[in-house]
Amino acid sequence: MRFEEEAVKRVLEAVLPGAVLTYRTSQSNGEYDFDLRYGNGTVAALEVTASLDESWMGTQAAIHGKRAGGTVIKTQACRKTWMLFPANGANIPRIRKQADSLIFEFERRNVEEIDCLRSYSDPAILRLCNELQITGAMVIADTGAAIRIGPLVSGGSVGQNSAVTAAEEEAAKSDNIKKLGTAGTVERHLAVYIDARAGVPWTSLTEFTPPSVKPDLPDEITDLWIIGHTINANEFVVWHGSVSQKFSAREVNCDISDLVRKSTR
Repeated sequence: MRFEEEAVKRVLEAVLPGAVLTYRTSQSNGEYDFDLRYGNGTVAALEVTASLDESWMGTQAAIHGKRAGGTVIKTQACRKTWMLFPANGANIPRIRKQADSLIFEFERRNVEEIDCLRSYSDPAILRLCNELQITGAMVIADTGAAIRIGPLVSGGSVGQNSAVTAAEEEAAKSDNIKKLGTAGTVERHLAVYIDARAGVPWTSLTEFTPPSVKPDLPDEITDLWIIGHTINANEFVVWHGSVSQKFSAREVNCDISDLVRKSTR
């Protein structure tokens, strides 16, 4: 099983007393992932998927991939050590090629901090930020002569609907509709694991309460689960809604430390 499948299995078995999720090992014809068997013997179909920010993942790969070059850019012009913060979707090869010469223009003017989000009145900073697709940069040491690529910044408007929108987008995907549409069970559940790398949807899930609405689902899906790991060890947030129920939320403790270890090998 994939990491998100293992995690969802443990979380839902903790949320639904007496329920057991049995993984369907034969999925050669595109069948759903789990039989969800309730304590009374009733069986529902359950498919698991993950919501990730593909742009975030691509940018991270461009920074950290085996052939990417890592987080340190060697410099010829800059004499100080800078930390640079790329925006989500930034062109990392362009940053590696141009950052040294462009940032040096600020270094020689004794500028030690560049804030792209607040410097609306400085055309030079705006040009730098737009050219490199960064949110800012700062001197972190007067020696060292290097530019370090800092944590990737992923932003956007966050609200209680952000996680729901991301999950409903997964529900609308043809493969999920097909798998659950052919299940033949009365209840057909989709569980969407919201990874922290999803950015805005993950923040929405872990920091807000769900909207008081029913999920917008295709006919093939009756129930929607939105599940995410919080910043606290073993703590998950679970949102559930269905064609007949508005979203509700709860937190559950579930140890997945062994899964984290396996997923990072």
